[in-house]
Parts: sequence; structure tokens; C-alpha cells
Amino acid sequence: MAIADRRASLSMCLALAVLLGFGSSSSGLQARTASRFPSDERVQELLELALRFISRARCENDQPCKPATEQEMRTPPVAMSHAREAVRTGFLSAVAEKCGLDYGEKFFLPMMSHFRRSVGLNERQLAILGLMHGIELGSSSKSLPKDACSPEMRRLLSQGRPALP
Repeated sequence: MAIADRRASLSMCLALAVLLGFGSSSSGLQARTASRFPSDERVQELLELALRFISRARCENDQPCKPATEQEMRTPPVAMSHAREAVRTGFLSAVAEKCGLDYGEKFFLPMMSHFRRSVGLNERQLAILGLMHGIELGSSSKSLPKDACSPEMRRLLSQGRPALP
């Protein structure tokens, strides 16, 4: 089953790359869908930004998260692979929003559920990833071309995100 999920996830990513990267006239969008999207630099930038604004998020018992410590700024409390997935999901959410789909139900909530249940992240780590997702969603929403939502794209996104590996 895990192999099928990975294949489905890879298929969706490749389809999105083709549809967005080659079906759009936006070179910025093409760069974003390259195989290394998001770049290590972009992930690091959003991770640092999320840590700077962590006190605006909610942590344990729905209380505001404590500000990031110097130690957390030097060594963030989330794995780069998880941070990268939050950024990827933020981008997919932006495209889904452009298509008029409920990105929360299709992408954000499944991502957070995966990190909470399967990975076992704590509320602070989830808050960081949630902030990263939101920052990327906002940034990508502003830069997507008007034709980012083709009928084929809408069909793919309406299926939701395959289970994370």
C-alpha cells in the first residue's frame, strides 16, 4: 500500500509540474515546479520566518506559543523534510484555492493529521509547519498566473492529496 501511495503522490507531483510548468507562460511558476521545489533556501527562509512569528500561533491548550529561543533559531525543531512538505502543501493549497476548491479539507488538514498522528509531532512543531504552509499559500496565491487552474488541474486537485509517504 505504501508503494502505491508513493506512486500516486509522485504521479500527482509530476502531473502538476507538467500542467503548471509547461502549460503556463509564467517562468516563475516553471521554476517553482522544478524537481527541487521548493529550494533548500526557500524552505530555510520560511522556517526562519515561521520561527520569528511563532508567538502568533497557538500551541498547547490553545495558548499562544512562546517566542522562539536562540537555540531554536540555530537548530529548528522540525526536520527539513517536514518543512519542505509544508511548503509544497502550501503551494498546492494556493493552486486549489485558485480553482475554487477547499484547500483546508483537501491538503492542509490531511498534512497536519499526518504530522500529528503518523509522525508524532508536538503542538509547537505543528504550529511551525502550519505557519510555513500559510506563508507559502499567501505568497503563491499572489504570484499564480490567471490560467493556473485548467480543467485538468481542477480535476487532479479535486481528488485531494494522496497519503503522505
